[in-house]
Amino acid sequence: MTAEDTAGTDSPEAIWQERLAIVSPHRARNAAIRAALANDGAGKGAVVETVDKIQGKERDAIIASYAVSDPEFALAEAEFIFSLERLNVTITCARTK
Repeated sequence: MTAEDTAGTDSPEAIWQERLAIVSPHRARNAAIRAALANDGAGKGAVVETVDKIQGKERDAIIASYAVSDPEFALAEAEFIFSLERLNVTITCARTK
């Protein structure tokens, strides 16, 4: 990527829309992330999506958020949360590894 390619993409909104994304397997977690970013003001225009919605949409970097606070919920959702296919989609959406 040249300097000409990134011209005008240094605003926080442009960085979130074109270069960065946060991926989490659950919509509720994504809503909490969006709310935290909105409260902070730093995440204006942030792309926060589930694995299914981000598939095929590359970004320079992907932030994966796979946290859960309830161990029983984690065990009940383990097959879904720890699916290698979901993790593969998350990882391969990043342009640089």
